[in-house]
Amino acid sequence: MKKLLLVTWVIILMSAIFFGSHGKVAVAEEKTIKIGALLPLTGPHSMWGSWYDHVFKFALEEAGWTVAGKKIKLIVEDEGGTNINVALDKAKKLVGADKVDLILGPFIGGAHFSVLPYTSSLPLVDIIYTHPSPVKEELINKYAFWMSPSYGDTTYPVGLYAYDVLGYRTVTTIATDHQVGRDFLGGFTSKFKSRGGQVIQQQWHPITETDFIPYLTNLKMADAMVTSSLGPPAQGRLYAQYDQLGLFKRMPILIAEAGSIPPSYMPSWGDKIIGIVGSQKYLPSLDNPENKKFFSAYTAKHKEIPDDKIVDGYITIRVLLAALEATGGNTDPDTLKAALLRTEMDTPSGHFRFCPGRVAVQDIYVTEVKKIGGEIKWEVIKTYPAIEPTCETYP
Repeated sequence: MKKLLLVTWVIILMSAIFFGSHGKVAVAEEKTIKIGALLPLTGPHSMWGSWYDHVFKFALEEAGWTVAGKKIKLIVEDEGGTNINVALDKAKKLVGADKVDLILGPFIGGAHFSVLPYTSSLPLVDIIYTHPSPVKEELINKYAFWMSPSYGDTTYPVGLYAYDVLGYRTVTTIATDHQVGRDFLGGFTSKFKSRGGQVIQQQWHPITETDFIPYLTNLKMADAMVTSSLGPPAQGRLYAQYDQLGLFKRMPILIAEAGSIPPSYMPSWGDKIIGIVGSQKYLPSLDNPENKKFFSAYTAKHKEIPDDKIVDGYITIRVLLAALEATGGNTDPDTLKAALLRTEMDTPSGHFRFCPGRVAVQDIYVTEVKKIGGEIKWEVIKTYPAIEPTCETYP
């Protein structure tokens, strides 16, 4: 009888450990790491949102949806268009209803100001797969990581190159009247002016602008025109109308926006864009083993040429998985933060690490659009290695 009672109690105890409420298996739940992702799946940036969505899944498939012996579940929420309150509501849903262990995003810079104070208050590791916004008090979050240098850090090499190498002394600018457009352009102009260059005119257009003729007919002539017009659709219209007015023959274009002109758009825009100079964090032609492997696998699956944002998404997952492997799957914010800060790796875009302020340190490539072997493509003309942000400004 004593043996029977003992066996009964062992069975009851094991059942209590093994099964959670409503008949769910508690052990299985404990072995799943839940990653929440805020992506712009609707609105003006939906193209990039869809790209991040499928490259996150591509990288997780590559890892077999596991890390450190634990299963991974990705839960994606649409952060909406430019309404920062939607992003905050979706973040709260990911935490409260879905019980995620960490968050990726949001994409929109303005939404950082609503989401990061919330994730900081929990606290929860929040990995921003794009650039940091300008430092403001609302952004203070010691568990936030940025997978790219700041907007200005990615474009200031073009300002240096324009003055030091191309010999330009004056520029006129057309850029999106939006914080991101201003930050990208500011990186260029700050370094160009620090060398002695002059910005003789600045024109700002709405993010929804479709007609650039009024801006182009108002241009003052300079050594070059610098643009930061967000998104390929806007860029395409700007270049077409620039060509229509014969301006390519009169004033070259420099782009103050990292990753401008995605390779997939270049053939349709034609020879008129040859000679444009910009900055890149990644090029499909980069000659390193990690890029050759990634480029081959990604293009075989998705039938498209990856740009820098797709690679940012891929590196985001790779870096996160490396840190989780180092913690044994522990997502405690302090433990995971320490592991992320120790993570260094070779990636398709070159060597990657975080500075102490949790912002990516990467090479930036100044590039020019050229026609090589009958193909229009970017070519690296100068590398500015290990661009490190001013980390002490990120608490």
